[in-house]
Amino acid sequence: MLFFSCRHHIYELVLKAIFEVKIKQVTTSPDIPLFKKLKENLKNIDPSKIQCYRETVELFRTITELENLLDFYRAKLKNVMFRDNYRELIELSIVFLGGYAEKNLKSDLLVPCSKLDGWPERFTT
Repeated sequence: MLFFSCRHHIYELVLKAIFEVKIKQVTTSPDIPLFKKLKENLKNIDPSKIQCYRETVELFRTITELENLLDFYRAKLKNVMFRDNYRELIELSIVFLGGYAEKNLKSDLLVPCSKLDGWPERFTT
């Protein structure tokens, strides 16, 4: 669960290491050759082949366990937190489990998924 929630911080470190090794010059230009290549390759991805995490991972054993986790996370959100990272971790965990966060989490990833009741819903908004 921690991997899913903190992945953007991990990706920042990985990207920093890649840039330090592969791209010797520091640039502030928006036209970075590596990103141009990635942008061009995004056209080759078929969105119909993207699978929801629930289709590929056997995560939820019972609905009661899921509800217990959601209740636990919602209770933790009521506590005073000194760092936004902890709040973000809990909110992302709630969204990962199929619940709704208090504030809107922004993402470029819009993957259609089904909730436990079978109705389709977007994974992130």
